Amino acid sequence: MLREIGSEYWLDKMTYSRLNERAQGIAEATVSDMKEDYKKRLHLPESEDTRIVFSGRTALDMVIQDIKSSHRPFNNIRMPSYCCYSMVQPFYERGIAVEFYPVNYIDGMHLEIEMLDGRDILFTTDYFGYAYTYERDSIEAFRKQGGIVIHDATHGFLRDDFLHIPYDYQIVSLRKWSSVISGALAMKKNGDFIPYSLEKAAGERIDPMYRSLALKSDYIQGGDIDKKTFNTGIRQYHECIDSQYRHLDIDTISLLMLLEEDRITLRERRRDNAKHIHERLRSIPNLKPLFSFSREAVPLNVPVAVSERKRDKLQRFMADNDVFLPVHWGDSSIVDCPKGDSNLYSRELSLVCDQRYSSSDITREMDLIETFMRT
Repeated sequence: MLREIGSEYWLDKMTYSRLNERAQGIAEATVSDMKEDYKKRLHLPESEDTRIVFSGRTALDMVIQDIKSSHRPFNNIRMPSYCCYSMVQPFYERGIAVEFYPVNYIDGMHLEIEMLDGRDILFTTDYFGYAYTYERDSIEAFRKQGGIVIHDATHGFLRDDFLHIPYDYQIVSLRKWSSVISGALAMKKNGDFIPYSLEKAAGERIDPMYRSLALKSDYIQGGDIDKKTFNTGIRQYHECIDSQYRHLDIDTISLLMLLEEDRITLRERRRDNAKHIHERLRSIPNLKPLFSFSREAVPLNVPVAVSERKRDKLQRFMADNDVFLPVHWGDSSIVDCPKGDSNLYSRELSLVCDQRYSSSDITREMDLIETFMRT
């Protein structure tokens, strides 16, 4: 059983050392070939232009610049009121006004999009790797009228229907699914992206993060390590990429990790763990999953709705017992970055189900939750 559950991924020292040694001798032309190899493994349509970049924000900035180059007015965008500030930030920082359509918890996820016309640009997103929550026919009709759809497929990336969602542009942050510290897809359905230069992030930004993940691996396995020694490096890395993301390329170690990743095992472990959690939730009072479980889902987390009075207390209780449950989503670190209004910000709690954890780890997580909810 692992020392703690949740929070940042880790990377053992031997794997980091091996990958770092390989990365040092790889030429830029080889990196381009590696990117093409990864895209082929995803079975991406050859008719679409797909670029691999540093982060989801980098991908969105690339999309924004491409739309602007078409000489189409791009002064505002309609986005879900329940989303991460990292989705909003690239639009805000490019001077694009954000209008929010309502997404709330009403016995499940509930969203409302008012009448759209072909002049609009609409941002849609997947939630937690469960079923697509939009009315597909309505989105397709909007596109036929000339409207543009930017879809964030980050949470749905491992689902089988990942490539069958209506979109003109699609972005995926790959960092959410494993130990890679950079990596995102920017996809354009028709035509090619305009030139968007990419450069590698400086080593002084990347290397300390990998060293922090290696230290965390030692800690997780029971090593005598002060958590501050790696948490400080992790925090500083995230603060840095919050503000510096434009025109950056994926780092070579992350690309190597993606090429070695066993997506089938990753998918099945998450499904098995999520199924275990959903089964336990049936007998725990006052916790309601936002979605029903199905084998088509590949959950990022298992989101539950908790009363506002209990949500933060439950999260603190779990952290006191070394189980770290995230909420989606926290407040932005960007001053004045707009944020939508949704009751999910104060009620949602994400239960951990990822591939790092065994059935006994999930049992430990759910036993603690049940203990709290029954007191």
